[in-house]
Amino acid sequence: MGCGGSSGGEKTSEEDLQIERLAKSWGLSGTSTVFRDSDNITADYSGFRITLNSSFTYSITGDANEIFASTSGSWDFPRNSSGDASNLGQILIDGDTRPITVVVDTEGTVLDISFVISNGTPIGGRVAGLDGDYIFSDLVPQ
Repeated sequence: MGCGGSSGGEKTSEEDLQIERLAKSWGLSGTSTVFRDSDNITADYSGFRITLNSSFTYSITGDANEIFASTSGSWDFPRNSSGDASNLGQILIDGDTRPITVVVDTEGTVLDISFVISNGTPIGGRVAGLDGDYIFSDLVPQ
């Protein structure tokens, strides 16, 4: 890992690079898909947008089935006992311990997110009836 920051001759840490790639407003394009288990529910999410900010806040619009408990809050990478990011391929929102897998290309132009909802509890808390494996593929900066 580098020293953090990108000024001068300092190296940028892998965490900083991942934040830079993720910190955008992401939405669906013509090639994007959304699946719950094997059901294509892309039409339900045509207006979906998730914005991840470098200040570790997020906002969500167009969550037709309310699979996220809140429309805004905080996000972070899972962290080890030393406070270091332990998995840059996952994020947690609003302190929920269930990870959201994030796969973003090195240029930060395509994002896939996936997560599992079980026991009827949306990511971040909330209501029943939403169980399934969710995959949002080919999200693009908006």
